[in-house]
Amino acid sequence: LFFNCHFDASTVSAVMGFGDSLVDIVGHTIVNDATSIDRHVCFFIDDGVLFASNADGTTQTKTDISSGITLTNWNSFRISYTAAGNILFYVNGVLKATHSTNQPTGSTNFRPVFGVETRTGTNREMHIGIVAPFYQKST
Repeated sequence: LFFNCHFDASTVSAVMGFGDSLVDIVGHTIVNDATSIDRHVCFFIDDGVLFASNADGTTQTKTDISSGITLTNWNSFRISYTAAGNILFYVNGVLKATHSTNQPTGSTNFRPVFGVETRTGTNREMHIGIVAPFYQKST
């Protein structure tokens, strides 16, 4: 998955990626905090802190990758799987995290997930430029 976006405030909470068991995404299961164990592969933003995150339905792996990222600027995000079974999280072309544990497995009906909320009582906006889901088979 590749996409670029920016936010209207640096204190935003949001989710961007893929998930499968998230019935009510915005403001409920997944956006409220970055502690979801629902099966997902996502970028979370929790009160302005950017995380790379994935979970297998029981346990989450999460890494703070916010260093050097200004959320109010346009940023490009990419999630890739490797043949070795790692999930790679890139921001602006820079590898920010590699996860090899707690990956979603089994029958998965992943859907794109983009959601934003605020906890300050003020509306927040996520501006999305390009979204490019892609699949490339390893040879």
